[in-house]
Amino acid sequence: CPTDGHPASAAFYQLRGLAIALIMVWPVGCLVSLTVLLWAIRRQVVARRPSKLSHAARVLTRDYRPNLFWWDWAELLRRLVLTGFVLAVPESVAFLRLVTALLFSVIFLVAQTALRPFKESNLQAFSLGLQTVTIVLLIGATFMYAY
Repeated sequence: CPTDGHPASAAFYQLRGLAIALIMVWPVGCLVSLTVLLWAIRRQVVARRPSKLSHAARVLTRDYRPNLFWWDWAELLRRLVLTGFVLAVPESVAFLRLVTALLFSVIFLVAQTALRPFKESNLQAFSLGLQTVTIVLLIGATFMYAY
């Protein structure tokens, strides 16, 4: 690790490159893998005719209405945007990070309210409550940064 004016070794740069590649591949790989899985089971889930694969993937779809079986993918996207992709915005414009996260959260809350993806109303209410808390925290962080 290059500290105190000492140059870094070749191994450091090799490992750093691998780490950066894995950090970029993991989120995209998760989204793509989940997309492929949900695409493969979509007909069985919507028609409510389970196959071995759709039964194995039931943990991803059982809490959602059949026509919104893909909502877990949307949740993964939301989490990745709020915890990872927002960090792609440079530190020099940190306020833009907050505004981006806030806008994305509000859009997601509106979509979730309109679509009502959960089968059970208590899960829907709990999820909406968590979304609201996230938005309130982001608004608070935005005010703290601004002042």
